[in-house]
Amino acid sequence: MVLFGGSTDTDLYVDEGWILRTKKWHQVTAEPTPAERAAAGLAYDTVRKQAVLFGGVAPVDEGSPFLADTWLLQR
Repeated sequence: MVLFGGSTDTDLYVDEGWILRTKKWHQVTAEPTPAERAAAGLAYDTVRKQAVLFGGVAPVDEGSPFLADTWLLQR
């Protein structure tokens, strides 16, 4: 399982990635990192063995809240 972004209980958006392996969460670090966001679409492509992240909602103080970017995570 792969997770990216989200928001905290204080409505701060995060730019963290996490992978669940053998019942333990591991933080993913990559450069460059997608911008902080919530409500993004994330799917795993089993053929190419990569996670695909698309869009989401950015913090409103950074202009348009809707993102339309695509990111790939290959491990």
